[in-house]
Amino acid sequence: MLRLRTRNALWKSEERYKAVVENQNDLIYRFSPDGTPIFANDAFNRYFSVSLEITGDRRFVPDIPGVDREMLARHLSSLSPAFPAGMVELRTRMPDGKVRWQQWNTRAIFTEQGDLIEYQSVGRDITERKHAEEELERFYSELEEKVAERTRDLQAANRDLSTFTYSVSHDLKGPLRAIDGYSALFLKMYGQAVPPESRQMIEKIRENSVKMIQLIDSLLALSRASRKVLSRETVDMEQLAREVLEDMLGHERGRQIETRIGPLPVCTADPVLIRQVFQNLISNALKFTRSRDIAQVDIGSSRNDGAVVYYIRDNGVGFDTAYADRLFRVFERLHSDPRYEGTGVGLSIVEQILERHGGGIRAESSPDKGCTFFFTLTGGSPPSPPSTA
Repeated sequence: MLRLRTRNALWKSEERYKAVVENQNDLIYRFSPDGTPIFANDAFNRYFSVSLEITGDRRFVPDIPGVDREMLARHLSSLSPAFPAGMVELRTRMPDGKVRWQQWNTRAIFTEQGDLIEYQSVGRDITERKHAEEELERFYSELEEKVAERTRDLQAANRDLSTFTYSVSHDLKGPLRAIDGYSALFLKMYGQAVPPESRQMIEKIRENSVKMIQLIDSLLALSRASRKVLSRETVDMEQLAREVLEDMLGHERGRQIETRIGPLPVCTADPVLIRQVFQNLISNALKFTRSRDIAQVDIGSSRNDGAVVYYIRDNGVGFDTAYADRLFRVFERLHSDPRYEGTGVGLSIVEQILERHGGGIRAESSPDKGCTFFFTLTGGSPPSPPSTA
């Protein structure tokens, strides 16, 4: 009686197991180490268009391409009592001749002595996913080719632009220097005989020739800043700022200028280009503080959301922040006063250098209350003025 109840309980358990397995959409397949089928659910039979008769001498061998077959063999042989489960993705040629992809999660069943009894695999069709991956791979490959092509075109255009820039520079600056030189020579030879009005006109010719040469030099500097290959290294920002400031103060004899350089963290950047940033910004500060009895230039840094923000502050004439968007445009000048020389390119060069490093620059000012430039070398433009307290 006990044996009968045990047999009935086992039969019911198997029936429940089969009911669960047969209702699965996944492909469920059990097979012996020699490939003999032990069990396949209806989803497996429908998928492969087979009806497996579980007999001792029958094997089901899917049409798997050679490379995938080798992969399957390596996958099965890698399973062990210590690591009995694994996953593999394979292609199979279906009865209709089409090739489809499946993903198989396989578990090897071992005896307590470590002998292999069978494999239990659960699979699913991943053909659409694989086709999407292949399409995405083709897209990226084509995109890389296009990027490489555009890069070559851009490099060629930059070389042509470089040649054109220097050619135009030479062709324009030569005649301009000749105009300035001959005008000066004319005034030296015939200056006493030239009426004051005419002499004034010739001086204007010379003055504008010099301005034109300065514009050309500024454009060349802008071109160099945009084309120079970044050579990043560790830069001692505090030492660099001191060197630039000391050099520029040497040209400001007779002025009373108070300067302060606070702690400036080191950074990784192109030292030549960062020197240009300091030169342009410090030059700006010294220029627009000329009307002050005591000029003040403060160079420092702080942290904003963990990012280092450098700043250069002065007590100069300042500007209306309503026009701040024009500040970094090429040839834009917010001050028309002839006392403040310049071509309107210096801040454009600064912005370009900082953006190439991955940073940015912004300015805060108000008329007659000085100006502060905040700049970063990473993370884009400073989002807000840092605290310097």
